[in-house]
Amino acid sequence: RARRTSAADRGLPVPAAMDDRDRRPLVVCVAEKPSLAASIASFLSDGKHVTRRGNLDVHEFARRHDGVLCDFRVTAVTGHVLSIDFPARFQSWDVDPAALFDAPVVKKEASRGSRVVEHLEREARGAAQLILWLDCDREGENICFEVMDACVPVMRPQSALRPPVRRAKFSAVTKPSVEAAMRNLGLPDVNQARAVDARQELDLKIGVAFTRFQTNHFRDKFSGLDSSVVSYGPCQTPTLSFVAARRKQIAAHDPEPFWRVVLTCPDLFATPSLSTTSRRASRASPLDDDEHERPRRVREEKETDANAREDSVTNAPNAPN
Repeated sequence: RARRTSAADRGLPVPAAMDDRDRRPLVVCVAEKPSLAASIASFLSDGKHVTRRGNLDVHEFARRHDGVLCDFRVTAVTGHVLSIDFPARFQSWDVDPAALFDAPVVKKEASRGSRVVEHLEREARGAAQLILWLDCDREGENICFEVMDACVPVMRPQSALRPPVRRAKFSAVTKPSVEAAMRNLGLPDVNQARAVDARQELDLKIGVAFTRFQTNHFRDKFSGLDSSVVSYGPCQTPTLSFVAARRKQIAAHDPEPFWRVVLTCPDLFATPSLSTTSRRASRASPLDDDEHERPRRVREEKETDANAREDSVTNAPNAPN
């Protein structure tokens, strides 16, 4: 009798509906963006994956992993899954801004409309292992733990694949780099993730506390204030400082004469001569006073040089007839 073979035995992609899927461990891979998930799936399956289209696509295939034939699902998030905020009792502007520094913070889904948490819970349900393909930086490490919060509670780890959560580190989106990452899976770094948690909490508390304080303080002092909120942020404040410092440099600029050296060679067989042209810088910009004239001047100089070369070749003693 002819032996019945599965799609995986014939090297074909294995869709989710196949019955023999239940006999193989499920490995879920999560990338930071959908385009990266598609590339990873293509590299790991040699292009033989099946894609389920949706708000976040899922790419499925069968492949050997840690010596075991496994079903793979590769999907993605869209950046941070969770964000932090104050509890409801601290949302009112009547709360003393100083009290916000000691207030607790809570995590919530970053974009409820995209339903990323629901997507991760559905795709990871019953999975034996989770492989995290997030960006290899602190933010990516933090997103790893956000993905784990959604996936790990619904997984069913198996002894064949340990530990149940692995971290892929890669430096390029190429097949050799992705395959190398699969051979050298590590663990997510909780310390890097906590560093991002601390930064997010500081940004939230400093930004909200000072924004509320400034807005309440200046509201009745400037009748021409053109904004209902005077915002403050740890990033926008130093940026404003850079802009102000540059404006002061431009305003304080003292124009001085400067020179350019110009090489003139009207005849290919003549001795080149050097000349200098003097210009005076404009107070409007410390960089150049004729920025708009430069393209025209360069074009005219090129045309003059080209005409000079043509005349020199034509009038040369050995010029061909």
